Amino acid sequence: MTASITYPMQQAGATMVDSVVEYDKLDRAMTAIMGSAEGAREEMLKLREVARLPGLGFKEAIHGSTQLQAVGYNADFARKMLLEFGNAIATTGGGKYQLELVVTQLQQMRSAGKLLMMDFRPVMQQVPILAKVVQRAFGTMNLGALRERGVTPDVFLQKI
Repeated sequence: MTASITYPMQQAGATMVDSVVEYDKLDRAMTAIMGSAEGAREEMLKLREVARLPGLGFKEAIHGSTQLQAVGYNADFARKMLLEFGNAIATTGGGKYQLELVVTQLQQMRSAGKLLMMDFRPVMQQVPILAKVVQRAFGTMNLGALRERGVTPDVFLQKI
């Protein structure tokens, strides 16, 4: 009886505690990035839309937003990138794992301050539809040519 009742209840309790701790960490991170608890709450409400994407979740939306804001993007732009990339990833059957990889690469692009193939290639692998979008937006997929034109990661992301 202990094995069939007590153990599952202990596991459920441990899982619930882990979830509360994880949410508290995300809440603290968002509060630090937004500068106030009220700002964090407002942004979390807006991130619910991102969390509704197939295969994504609230935790991933909050984490992605704080990571993008940490490298200097404002909350609105970070949320828009999460929505756009999340939608593109969802159309090819991807989910939170792929979005996390894309967010990491977007952070690296912004930190480097220039378009580098080593940052762009992993994004293309996770978001194959991006090739068409980039070609349409810039007329080329050649990042060297884009750098020569003065296209920065910020300009690149705004245009796509």
